[in-house]
Amino acid sequence: MPLAPKSMQEVEQPSFVSDPSAIREQLDRLLIHPLFANSKRYPAFLAYTVEQTLLGNATDLKERSIGVEVFGRAPTYDANADPIVRITAGEVRKRLGLYYYDSSHNGELVIELPTGSYVPVFRQGEVLPDLPDLVPEPEMYQPPPGLEFVASALPAPKPPRIRWLLVSGIVALACAAGISIGLRIHPAPAVEPPSNIDRFWEPFLSSAHWERSSGRSSSSTTASTASISA
Repeated sequence: MPLAPKSMQEVEQPSFVSDPSAIREQLDRLLIHPLFANSKRYPAFLAYTVEQTLLGNATDLKERSIGVEVFGRAPTYDANADPIVRITAGEVRKRLGLYYYDSSHNGELVIELPTGSYVPVFRQGEVLPDLPDLVPEPEMYQPPPGLEFVASALPAPKPPRIRWLLVSGIVALACAAGISIGLRIHPAPAVEPPSNIDRFWEPFLSSAHWERSSGRSSSSTTASTASISA
């Protein structure tokens, strides 16, 4: 009789570990790792919370008790003004995540610090297989045999001189059209014909002008004669 397939919750449910020796062995690996060994507060916080959980004192892991026992604060210290426990817990969570993100630690027992809690949990880590590189490498395009010779024999394209000539001709035509339109819009003023009054006075004005011109000529001649006689 075939077995019924497991539900999604059964597949994803973590397997918690309660073996104190295995948990302490994993704790020692974490404490000697550079993520924790180069600090004083982080390994002290992690070791204290793990040990108290293994001793059955998980309910006593509160912010104030950790501040007093691990960081030497007074029992009446103000946790709001001195959030050293919360800051350290957040940094320990981050460093635990960085440690287990490394694929070299696959299959190790996992020590986690859930968000909003100071009580660690212990579960067995999963062994993740190494996935092959499924992305193919790009292949270099190579033309068929003989095509490179055909491409090399083709003449190089010439610069588009005809295009520039056409553009220059269009610009010249546009300028000429603009000048022609301007002359049509603003024609030269027409000469008005003389009126009847101008025609009436024209003989008199012409004779007076001739007399003035003749007088100037006579005076000029007299002056010239006088100068010669002198």
